[in-house]
Amino acid sequence: MMGSVRRLFTTRAVHWLALLFLCAAYLQGAFNKAIDFQSAIAEMKHFGLAPAGPMAAAVIVFEFGAALMILTGFYRWLGALGLAGFTLMATFVANRFWEMAMPERFMVANAFFEHWGLVGGFLLVVWHDLRGRKASAQLAGATSECANRCGVGGIHLQGWHDAATRAHPQYLQSIDTQRMTPLSRGARIFTPNLNPRKPCLNPHCP
Repeated sequence: MMGSVRRLFTTRAVHWLALLFLCAAYLQGAFNKAIDFQSAIAEMKHFGLAPAGPMAAAVIVFEFGAALMILTGFYRWLGALGLAGFTLMATFVANRFWEMAMPERFMVANAFFEHWGLVGGFLLVVWHDLRGRKASAQLAGATSECANRCGVGGIHLQGWHDAATRAHPQYLQSIDTQRMTPLSRGARIFTPNLNPRKPCLNPHCP
């Protein structure tokens, strides 16, 4: 049972859908602002942001751009960090519940703390993406080290990837396979034979 649940909820599709749901409000907000730009300008004026026109345009571009960075994986951590900061700033501008009277205060307070939940979600995306990049780089280094010490020229890195993971299991802690580079996924490359006569001292190297 647990195995089936684990397989279902660790697929790439679920991972991408989770990111899409996290970004949904920003995609929808940017789209609505773009098709009704005058309302977007009015919103900027309502919150005292000037110049209203350029600010509205900048928000549209930023929301679309950061959401696409997250969904495509292009500097995902940077897009998520940007939306976390944007959300934090926006909630203090738009949801100042402490200045309101009941019952409006109750509803705006709920929105204020819901935005903190979004900030936490984006910070988790940042954490996972940066941790995955670091682990991927460490694994690639271990793979290259094994290959060079064994004195192999043109290699297919999948075998060396497997050897490196056996030889250096600590590098596998927290690897995010969504962010693994082509090097650590087994791309075919040419590695110079740096030590043709120096055997690898690691017994797990093939």
